[in-house]
Amino acid sequence: MLKDFCKTHLIIALDVMDILEAVKIASAVSSYVDAIKIGIPLGLVAGYGIFQRLKEETGLPIIADVKIADVPHIAREIARICFDAGADAVTVHGFVGPSSIEACVAEAGSSKDVTVITEITHPDASLFMEDVSQVIARLAKDTGASGIQAPGNRPERVRIMRKIVGNEMTIISCGMGFQGGKRGSALRAGADFEIYGRSIYKAPNPEKAAKEISIALSRF
Repeated sequence: MLKDFCKTHLIIALDVMDILEAVKIASAVSSYVDAIKIGIPLGLVAGYGIFQRLKEETGLPIIADVKIADVPHIAREIARICFDAGADAVTVHGFVGPSSIEACVAEAGSSKDVTVITEITHPDASLFMEDVSQVIARLAKDTGASGIQAPGNRPERVRIMRKIVGNEMTIISCGMGFQGGKRGSALRAGADFEIYGRSIYKAPNPEKAAKEISIALSRF
């Protein structure tokens, strides 16, 4: 589903803590991004009704970055709640194993996406997640997930993941900008989308920042 909206290769991570600010920024950048990723902080502050509100405001797909990490029946309930609230995709931690991923995939059906997190972007991920991330990528493929999330600030990891999952699955990459990922580096390594948060929403002019990043990404 996310691939159907791939024009700029840019996703905004909207991790602000104010509802009105979120709506304002989303509206300003909507012409330059392909999707909006809403994490747990904004979801807790605004309630999950923010998914539908931003979807109606922008016409863009919404990724519920809730990082599901629970037993299968609870994982499926979380996915259902997110989809019912207007989300088009959910993120699931791959370390929970195949049964919880499969539960989310079953809830998603053919019209929603399930993105499996292989490893996260901060340095401590190398302590536990890096060693199993390739196994997680294979699990994501075998369980029918739509895609994976791989760290864009470590493009060599993206390159490895693309070889594992093939060309059909979507790869989204966090860690861009403030966490060290260089513009276009994840795309060159095989990602479909690069995700930027603070580089846009903390910029003096978020619309201008989003436009500049989208123009840069269009070269790759």
